[in-house]
Amino acid sequence: MGKNRLGRADRGGRGLPGRLQCIRSDGVCAVTRKSVSLAAIALVALANANVGCAQAMTDDPQYLAFQIFTAGPGMTTEPGRQVFSRLPDPAFFDAQAKSILDAVGERGDALHRLGIVVGPLALDYSDAQLRKIVEWTFDVASKYKIAVGLHIDDSKFWMNRSDLWRDPANVEWLDWKRTPNTGQYLNWGQPWKLAPQACFNSPAMIKEAQRITRDVIGPAIAAGIADLRRSGDEALFAGVIVGWETAIGRDFDTGRNLGYCALTNLGYSANSPPPDFDRALESVVQSWIETWSSGLADAGVPSNKIYSHIAFSPKKRFDEAHGAESGSYSRSVLHTPPWVAFGETHRAGFSTYPNADRFNELYAALKAHEDSAWASAEGADVDIETGPPRIPDEIMEDYLARMFNHGATLTNVFGWDIGDSDNIFRRAAEGAESIAAYRKFLSGAHLEEKPLGQSYHSDLSVLQRLIRALPARIQNYVRAGGSENVIRPKVAELEQNMKDGRLDALKRNLNQIEADIDAQVTSAAKAGFDVAVLQQEVRALPQKIAAYQQRNGDMNRIKARVESIQRRLDAGELEKAFEEVQALEPILDSP
Repeated sequence: MGKNRLGRADRGGRGLPGRLQCIRSDGVCAVTRKSVSLAAIALVALANANVGCAQAMTDDPQYLAFQIFTAGPGMTTEPGRQVFSRLPDPAFFDAQAKSILDAVGERGDALHRLGIVVGPLALDYSDAQLRKIVEWTFDVASKYKIAVGLHIDDSKFWMNRSDLWRDPANVEWLDWKRTPNTGQYLNWGQPWKLAPQACFNSPAMIKEAQRITRDVIGPAIAAGIADLRRSGDEALFAGVIVGWETAIGRDFDTGRNLGYCALTNLGYSANSPPPDFDRALESVVQSWIETWSSGLADAGVPSNKIYSHIAFSPKKRFDEAHGAESGSYSRSVLHTPPWVAFGETHRAGFSTYPNADRFNELYAALKAHEDSAWASAEGADVDIETGPPRIPDEIMEDYLARMFNHGATLTNVFGWDIGDSDNIFRRAAEGAESIAAYRKFLSGAHLEEKPLGQSYHSDLSVLQRLIRALPARIQNYVRAGGSENVIRPKVAELEQNMKDGRLDALKRNLNQIEADIDAQVTSAAKAGFDVAVLQQEVRALPQKIAAYQQRNGDMNRIKARVESIQRRLDAGELEKAFEEVQALEPILDSP
């Protein structure tokens, strides 16, 4: 077998497989209990296995880096839009690097290096701006003698490139009828509508990716490496990450799956669809990553310093959530199972937030591909899987060990200097225990880690506890005068997301339901009257209305009143609803 550019045996292919609605009218609580039962199946305890637990050895330097963002809060330089148009002050990267070096206090040694990763280098930027970011980044390496890397966004932030996305041939479609998608959905604390999802195998998109990598970013990086080499500091180049969780996302307005543009370009159609939709689209994503990495390699960037960046949720979770039901794991992870991360001109890179199942599946994919070197392209010691983000019981040393003890040559930590001092990602990145872990790694000492089977159990416990408590919580909501018409569609959506294995959406559903319940219970407590009396009166209304009608009562006389009561209940206006019920009863009791 021949060797590819990374020196691995070429197995004749680009990769092998591997990789945040119903409530019946007869009662919300009955169906809610069913939902809890489904959740109990979907969210079982974490596996005890710890695949690949032995420390993976590598002769390459290992880089502990911190992501430095080229845009401020909201990932934008223009308020109200997710657009990158202006560069930060030239002194910004310098100041960020100095703050990290001062806090950590060590640069490391030849095999363990401290560094920064700057990005995103987005399509929104002009060629000149992209070159300037690369130049400023390498200036930091020369000045502070710490490692530097770049982080490219290949498809999310390109709102400025209407010259590309206004052409329907360059964006993904919702169907075989070539309906363009309305935008990408991204939720980093709040929903953002980004530029449309790109069609990854559009000839124009491929041509532009090749131009940017071969003529703009690639040569600038190669020149920076050459400058470091002349001063004997070539090892200060940590690498370049291609993609910002590259994926074929869902349509913003409809939530529908995409990919029909790419499939059409592959020669498929409604009359001749691919035999395996998922595998076809996974290959499209992998080829798109390869387009970027090969362009950089052609420009002189070493392939062993180029990394992909995908995100995936564990297949184990998906299978448990679905049981015997049908469903597409590939669609649930936006067509980026682990195998998509591997390529001929780059090393694999993943988002790695704490989760035992994810680490197990990641290690298994690395083993299957005989790859010992990879990158945590994005991550933090923050559990983002269930409920509000939280710092797990396992400390930063344990988290870093999950990467460095298992062959990672680059770990890119998110959170440094993000938000105010209470920001959970910032606390995780800058806390005293985390600083101690960084120093331990940079000293070359072995990082301790618990077996995965004994770690991160609590990342599911929050979600499990909320789901198990939901029936009683909904009963409290109803007792407090809450309307089933309000809660019904939200629980229905929760059940559907559970069936689809979309845990990120499931968390949002739970958060919304919990907020509604809390607001209703609080409102009832402040109302100062017995909600049970209101419930009793409301339950008696249908019978009283029927009796009124049998006595030939004028239904037009009460119709507006009944509808108003229902609106009051739906809006949680309990006192006003009670007053209107009291005013209606004399009419219903009249001869």
